[in-house]
Amino acid sequence: EKLCLDLASAAGIEVPTNQLLRIGNRPVLVLDRFDRTPDGRRVPYLSAFAITEASDAASGDYLDIAEALTDLDTADVPSSLQQLWRRAALNVAVRNTDDHLKNHAVLWGRDGWRLSPAFDITVNEVGGSYRATAMDGHSSPGCETRGLAGLADAFGLTAPVQQAILDDILRATQHWRARAAASRRSFPKARCRRSF
Repeated sequence: EKLCLDLASAAGIEVPTNQLLRIGNRPVLVLDRFDRTPDGRRVPYLSAFAITEASDAASGDYLDIAEALTDLDTADVPSSLQQLWRRAALNVAVRNTDDHLKNHAVLWGRDGWRLSPAFDITVNEVGGSYRATAMDGHSSPGCETRGLAGLADAFGLTAPVQQAILDDILRATQHWRARAAASRRSFPKARCRRSF
């Protein structure tokens, strides 16, 4: 998850401030709460599950999230839709198929609602899994390209904007193995001790 957050950040996606800490013998990912002010007060937060009024968190579509964003008092709808498409494309690139509606959210600010930082981005190592959140009606493996194209049309993204976003994602993800190895070196596997 730490690797995915780093890749997302490198791809131009806002993520919570985070770090790996050693606690006992294990590396633990620690994230700053983005739904709190520095003095600890709550920031109004709604999941995409709530704003889309879906019946099941794994039954939505990125189109549903986009529609809800346009219905809300969203600070900057075009930028929010562009960011949402960037996140969908990254999820395809890192094979995050568990991108259900509770893993997307909005926060209230002075100028309206805005997308929260991205969180809970994880890789599905098996592959071939159906997406928790469809892309323009496409949730089956192998249909992501068509889904992303449909979302881009629905979100009003021009071909140059799409290409720039994809270039950012490809640059960020192309050296993922080196980033993973660096993280692994920072936190080598702990030696097991027998207690018997």
